[in-house]
Amino acid sequence: MIKFEKNRIYFYLLISLLVNALNFFEELEDEGIQEAIVEILVLLPSTYFFIIGVYMLRFQIKKSSLYKKIICKANFNENIFWVSLIVVKSIIFCFIFDFISILFFNDDPGEPLFDSMFWVIFISTLFIVILVYILEAFIETQIEQQKIKLLLGKLEQEKSIAKYNALKNQINPHFLFNSFNSLISLISTNQEKAEFFLQELANIYRYILYQSEETVVSLKKELKLINSYITLQKIRYGENLIIEKLINADKLGMLLPPMSLEVLIENSIKHNIIEKSSPLKIKISTYRNFIQISNNYQPKKAGTTENGGIGQQNLINRYRLINQELPVFFIENNEYIARIPLIEPEL
Repeated sequence: MIKFEKNRIYFYLLISLLVNALNFFEELEDEGIQEAIVEILVLLPSTYFFIIGVYMLRFQIKKSSLYKKIICKANFNENIFWVSLIVVKSIIFCFIFDFISILFFNDDPGEPLFDSMFWVIFISTLFIVILVYILEAFIETQIEQQKIKLLLGKLEQEKSIAKYNALKNQINPHFLFNSFNSLISLISTNQEKAEFFLQELANIYRYILYQSEETVVSLKKELKLINSYITLQKIRYGENLIIEKLINADKLGMLLPPMSLEVLIENSIKHNIIEKSSPLKIKISTYRNFIQISNNYQPKKAGTTENGGIGQQNLINRYRLINQELPVFFIENNEYIARIPLIEPEL
């Protein structure tokens, strides 16, 4: 069912009134008040329902699978399609109005293709159809612009939330405490390694501050962040944390939201036991057009970690705004698996 907005109904009614008002004053001068009233009583509802019919027909055509096949699959010029349709539609409606004129007003039918009244009706019909199409195209453009503005607003909001969460997670006391403890220990034992550690820490913050402004980044850039993040975590956990990477080189140019992998790896570390007797094994791999983070499932006891659903939900929300396919999270064969779609870059 087509839903008509009240404003649109009133607007098209106003157009009908204006068109018939002009015709009324012309008939009033030529035929008299009685003929003018009779004509407007017939033509006003006919014109109004004609305009609504033009709108409804256009709406149904745009929704139809035939229209999509002609425009998209057949690569047919859309402007030529609509111009041809407008002309054909105007000719058909012209015959209908000509018949109404003959039926109600006893006009001489004459030769339809050469009768001057036929061409007057044709031009009037064509004008009304074109007017409706122009108005609808303008309205649709405005609606699309509003949708894009809302989408961009939501995207900016999700990006801000992601950036805030990333900064909050990395600047939280536990992360800083562990990082500084590792750094102090390295300074006293291996200054060269301490310098390397500090550089990797700086790389993480630089990425968060600058790349998080982007809607999407390449997988190659995201992996650079992950390398720095893994370096810090490996220094902290040592051999208790095992990281494996199996990335297809032809996927490095594909895109994903910034800090996606960091969120997933951080969740794996935060919510699983990491001990010498139970090392955590995290695997970063490409699977079809997905990047996959999997780890052996050995969750900590309930209540020992914060809720990790916020980061995942934010990631889903960000994907929902830029991509049809969404991340998925599941447990299979005692492995926790997170798959996030890789987006093809536009040429």
